[in-house]
This record gives sequence, structure tokens and C-alpha cells, in this order.
Amino acid sequence: MSLRLRLLAILLAAGAVPIGLASWYASGPLPRDLERRARSDLEREARLTRAAVGERPFTDALADSLGRAAGLRVTLIARDGTVRGDSYVPTDRLPSVENHRNRPEVREALRTGFGTATRVSRTVDFSLLYGAVPADGRVVRVAVPHSEVLAPADHVRRAILAAAIAWLLLLAFLLLPAERWVVRPLRGVRTALEGLAREGGSVEAIEAPARSRSDAAGETGRLHRAAAAVADRLERAEARRRQEEELLWVFDQMEDGVAVLDVAGTVVRTNRSFDRLAAPQETEGRPARSLFRDPAVLDALDRGLEGHEAEAEIARGSRTALVSVRPHGERVLVLVRDLTRLRRLEGVRRDFVANASHELKTPLTSILGFAETLEDADLPAERREEFLARIRDNAVRMRRLVDDLLDLSRIESGAWRPRPETIRVGAAARQAWEQVPRREGKHVALDVAVSEAPEVSADRGALEQILRNLLDNAFRYSPAGGTVRVESRPSGDRVRVVVTDEGPGIPVSQRQRAFERFWRVDPGRSRAEGGTGLGLSIVRHLVAAHDGSVGIEGEPGEGAAVWFTLPAPGRTS
Repeated sequence: MSLRLRLLAILLAAGAVPIGLASWYASGPLPRDLERRARSDLEREARLTRAAVGERPFTDALADSLGRAAGLRVTLIARDGTVRGDSYVPTDRLPSVENHRNRPEVREALRTGFGTATRVSRTVDFSLLYGAVPADGRVVRVAVPHSEVLAPADHVRRAILAAAIAWLLLLAFLLLPAERWVVRPLRGVRTALEGLAREGGSVEAIEAPARSRSDAAGETGRLHRAAAAVADRLERAEARRRQEEELLWVFDQMEDGVAVLDVAGTVVRTNRSFDRLAAPQETEGRPARSLFRDPAVLDALDRGLEGHEAEAEIARGSRTALVSVRPHGERVLVLVRDLTRLRRLEGVRRDFVANASHELKTPLTSILGFAETLEDADLPAERREEFLARIRDNAVRMRRLVDDLLDLSRIESGAWRPRPETIRVGAAARQAWEQVPRREGKHVALDVAVSEAPEVSADRGALEQILRNLLDNAFRYSPAGGTVRVESRPSGDRVRVVVTDEGPGIPVSQRQRAFERFWRVDPGRSRAEGGTGLGLSIVRHLVAAHDGSVGIEGEPGEGAAVWFTLPAPGRTS
């Protein structure tokens, strides 16, 4: 069979199959689907109409009103089957309408709750689709002309007939020039694709056909087989390209530095982290030994090139890194892991453990010493009371230390979040002052001076703890008879609060460390008066949680002024 005849057969089939399927659908499934949807719509409309009727008596005026509103035939049927109202029937004809109690849809509605039927109405003399629902023994029935329900199917059938006629006319015009329009271009495309598949030429100038009907015979079959071959080849190449791009992207996103060396120790490829951690200059193509000077790393590189795994730790400026060398076939992998933060955290942990152990050891030693002394049965009663008081004081100090550590841990872990509310600074300061432990025989006055902006937006508990810690420090370092002053004033969209004492102050060189854990300007004096060394650290974290800042001012010998800022009302952190 020639290509022209095959083309004619294909075009006829291409038109006949969809037109035939569409005709079958428009003659069978579509009408059934339309009737099913119409019954569902009638059920909904019947129930809505029943709800609209409510308890009102059935009248023809009511039926006419509901029919106009719904755009349907509405029939109101009494308990005995008498028609009380029908929007399609004039009022004067209602007495002549026969009893509807035995209508199929009415019987079904009274039996199941909804009834439907399709028939020619003897009252109006044309086919209707009915839907009925019961209403306390009565029946509300709605109906729509059957022709309206099937109208979309009729439109579809007419459109299909017109499409079939148009397709035959178009086919007549397309068949004559088929040789010039179709066959010759197909042959040219086949030749180009076959050449491309054999020689691997450029594919930028052509578009591969879809890989369908590759088992067909003749010109079309060869064309599709050639197109399928090219499409397979291009697909594999594209898949490899995407995979390489993804691997390179992952390679560059790694936090660890990675370099690939050949058997001679020359750098073949690196990622950005390697360039940042080990060699900021151009590295590819250079010997790996030229990138490092540390003898331990050079020895590890030599061992790796000999086929052995090796590691070495290096320090460059303030940074520490671990270099791992791992051979793999004809390549050697060099990994550089930044250990700076890990080493810093290890140092912080060691310092914290040492400081916490020291802070806990001192009161524990005192408690143990006094407890052993209390074992002496001949100890005078007044000395026994004194030692018990010392044990209690040291236990209280340990409890305060543990409470402060727990508070600090909770804040730093992110488990706590501030719940801002509007608070008066003056009232909060006086309340916090009442909670500051007093030492017997030492009197220090509190002076609260607030400006025209005495309120802040902060977590109430956090603000009280900030002020309590600062006022506790100010009380302990102020001399007897001194004054602790609390001031607040606006600072842009924030409020600046300052707590000033009359103590020895903090040297300028030590103010940066004042907010570190366990730091004390006078360790002996602070411990003697019950300080834990964590108060300012807690203050710093609480203020930071409110997006505020904190600092220390004042001249040494003239007292310390610790200030912090919090959001003003109307602006939350």
C-alpha cells in the first residue's frame, strides 16, 4: 500500500474514530448522565421547595410563586392526593385535575423519602422529569420538561454531524496535495534523522519526532524508528548531564572541603569549602603539596598517595581544621573539616565544667566541714546553731546557683519565649527591690526616677528577673548608707533603663567579660555575699530575647551603671 493510500486510511480513521465515539457518547452515556444529574438537581430543588413551604397551607398561589422562583413546575399535593396547587395549571382548572396519590413518584416519595419518574403528563400533555419529597404526609413535587434535560445531548449530536461534514470536506482538500505536503517532507526528515543517528551530528537545527508507531512498515516506520533512536540518544545524554549537574551542586554545597587528586598528587577538582578552608587561591592543576606547609599534612598526603588513609590537624590563624586523606582507585580524596567551632565549644564546655565544679565545691566543702563538726556531741548549743546556719546559707547558695544554671540553660536552648505585655518600669523595679536578699546591718536606699516614657513592652517575669539580678548586684556592691538608682527614658522606639550603684565600679578593660558566666569583678567578695556569677549572663540573654541590648558605663571608683533597652509599647520584639 502506497503512502498516499495509507495516509488516506489514517486520516479517515483519525476522523471516524473520534466522531464515532462522540456519537456513541451523545446517544447513550450523555443522556443517561444528564438525566442522572437532573434527578439529583430535582431532589435538591424539591427539598429546598419543601423548606420554603414550611408549615404553610398548600395553595395554588404558593405553587405559582415557588415555580417562578425555581423556574420549574411545582405541584403541591394534599394527604389525600388532591392537587392543591400547580404552577403549570390555572387555578380554575385545578378541580378537574385527577387525584395524584397513585402517581409513581408520589408513592415512591412517601415510601423512601424521594421519588422520581419520567412520563408524559396527562395534565399538561408533554414529557416531564418529576421529583417528589414528602412533607408531613403531604407531597411537594417539582418537574422539568424532559426536552430541556436532553437539550445538551441534542446540541452535541448536531455539532458532531457538522464536524463530520466539515472533516470530509477538509479531507477532500488535503488528499490531493498530500504527496507534496506530506510525503516529501517526511522523506527529508527521515534522511536527516538517519544521518544524525549514524554520525552523531548536531541536533540544534531539528526537533526529534515523538517515539510512536516505531514498529510500522514503510516510510513512516523508518521515520519513527530513526526519530526514536535519536530521542533515546538525546535522552540518555540529557540524563547524564542533569546527573552531573546535581552531583556538582551537591559537591559545592558540602560544608566540608573536598579535593580530588590524581595519582601524581595534582588537584583535579575542589569545592568551594576547600578553597575557603585550605587554599583561597586557584587550586585545580596544582600539586596538592604546594597548598599546605604543615609537615603532618604533607606526611598524610604522601601516605594517601601510597594507598593508605591518614589524618592530620592543622591550625591557620584562628581556625582549626582536620585534614583526612583517603585513596580510592586512581584518585585520592582530601577532606578538610572545619573544627574551629567544635574546639571553641569544647573550650567553653571545659571552662563551664571547671567553673561550675569550683562554684559547687566551695559550699559543699563548707557544708561537709560543718556537718563533721556537728558530729561532736560536746559542741556547745550556740556553736551548733551557728554551724547549722552556715550549712543552711551554703545550701541556699547552692540552690541559687543551680536555679541560675537552669534558667540560663532554658533561655539558651530556645525553650523559653517572651510573652510581651505593657509594664511600668517603676513598679517593676520596686517589686524586684523587695525580693533582693538583705544583709543584716546594711541599709541601702532605692531611688526610682522614670521619665515621660515609664512603660516597656516585655515579658513580666523576664523584666522582674533582669531588675532583680541588677538590683541584687547593686545592693551587694553599694556601701552601707548608699543609694541604688533606677532611671528610664525613651530612646527612639525603645526605652533605656539604667541601674546605678555607688560601689567600686567595673574597670573598662573587664566590661566585655562582665556578662560571661561565673565572671566576677571581685570573686572573693561576691562569693562571700552569696553571688553566683551568673546574674549578668542571664540579664544579657533575657534582654537579647527581647531584641534589646545591654552594656556597662560609669567611671571606676564611682560606681557602675548597667543599662539595657527594651521595646516601647506598640513595638514588640
